[in-house]
Amino acid sequence: MLDAEFKSVCDLSTKALELIKETLPKVSRVAIFWNPEGSASIVAFKDTEAVAPSLGLTVEIRRGEDLKPAFDGLGQRRAEALLVMQSNVPSANMRRFVELAAKHRLPAMYWEKEFVEAGGLMSYGASFTDLYRRAAIYVDKILKGRQARRYSGRATEKV
Repeated sequence: MLDAEFKSVCDLSTKALELIKETLPKVSRVAIFWNPEGSASIVAFKDTEAVAPSLGLTVEIRRGEDLKPAFDGLGQRRAEALLVMQSNVPSANMRRFVELAAKHRLPAMYWEKEFVEAGGLMSYGASFTDLYRRAAIYVDKILKGRQARRYSGRATEKV
């Protein structure tokens, strides 16, 4: 199960970059906010960075720890859009991300629908409700005596 979910994070990030390009075809420079703390985040970032040239995009990397200076630097580097990748740093600063993206007039793609509910432009990511529901089903089966290794994971079906 974990392998599929791990791969799903990577696939969702590259698809989010593709959606930015589809939605904003004239964009050529995208800033990516990410948190290098987790292994899934690192792989997702590398996959997303590798896909960018095939979409005619260059990417600028930003860590999400210190938001105001990071956003101020984006204007100087002419970022035209923003991709906020899945991590714990952005969700802790959700409203601040949305406010700064609006202030700097940057169309932004977020990894969680709650960013859009907070005023962000668009999101593309896994349905956490669906992920939690499926996890509960696996736990229930394991607690009833089935062996965990019998369950192959699959990527989330709801995005």
